[in-house]
Amino acid sequence: MVKRNLSKPFVAGLFCLAVAMALLLSPAAAQAAPKTIGLAMHFMQDDWSLSMKRAVEETAKKYGYAVAVVDANFDPARQLEQVEGLILRKVDALIVIALNTEQILPVFDKAIKRGITVVGSGLPTDIFYEKGYISNIWTDNTMMGIVSGRQMAEVLLRKGKSDAKIAIIDATFNMHALDLRVQAFKFMTVDQYPGMKIVATERAGSVEDALKVSENLFTANPDLDAIFATYSAALIGAARAKQSRKKTDVVLTGIDADKEVCKFVKLGIIDGSGVNNSYPFGVECVRVAHENMTAKKTFPVPYYVPAPLLDANSVEQIYRELYGEPLSAYMGK
Repeated sequence: MVKRNLSKPFVAGLFCLAVAMALLLSPAAAQAAPKTIGLAMHFMQDDWSLSMKRAVEETAKKYGYAVAVVDANFDPARQLEQVEGLILRKVDALIVIALNTEQILPVFDKAIKRGITVVGSGLPTDIFYEKGYISNIWTDNTMMGIVSGRQMAEVLLRKGKSDAKIAIIDATFNMHALDLRVQAFKFMTVDQYPGMKIVATERAGSVEDALKVSENLFTANPDLDAIFATYSAALIGAARAKQSRKKTDVVLTGIDADKEVCKFVKLGIIDGSGVNNSYPFGVECVRVAHENMTAKKTFPVPYYVPAPLLDANSVEQIYRELYGEPLSAYMGK
């Protein structure tokens, strides 16, 4: 057997390496890995979703968190699978824009039992209090419907249309937030002015669908006075149809402040829209998750992100706040 005399520098090097490996494998080192927030989006093909995602990622980065993003593409079953997958990945917090509240609640309960911080967003108030979730953050859907409905009523009354015929274009899926928008819109229009009537309620799942639905509405109802669209794709599709058919007398309001929505407001094709304030909503979701993960803080009172009116007077300012550039930069494209 050949014996080798190991030099002191070599032995010292081995010792340092062993210490370094021990530190890397220690529980303390494992805990030093950045926490992860799971963001389960309902859809990521519009400006609202992309702005909200950007807000979550930028705010999480400031706190030192990683973000794992999934997109259900308006498929409730797919969303359930994706959230289950995030739980299996052992994310530290969950932010979910739920497509089906009833179906997602048992999954939330499972996550909470595993020690995951679940940020409640857009939950019915009774469920929020019953479950005792740490928060309930809303973009104020009721106020969106109110400002959009009020704007429509004001424009119609200026036109002498107290007996206006109104159509609604809603989404192809059921969502509590959209129901609140419709209820508030009706409260500000047909409930206040009995002469105004809802003559049609249609559904559309994309801009292209909404364009076709709007064209069909114009054909079937040549005396249609107004359209209310409950979300961005429906509103953009209706605006494109109004523009192409030159239906300048039709009053059009809705919900959301996507870039194309802002463009149509600037052009006078959309008369007004309730702003679904995506960026501050995303910031607030991450802040709540952070304060719960670091200090176990809970937020027993629902928080509502303000919903201003997007119209010709406010469009420039709101566009810059949401997208960080002047509207002219988009209009020129």
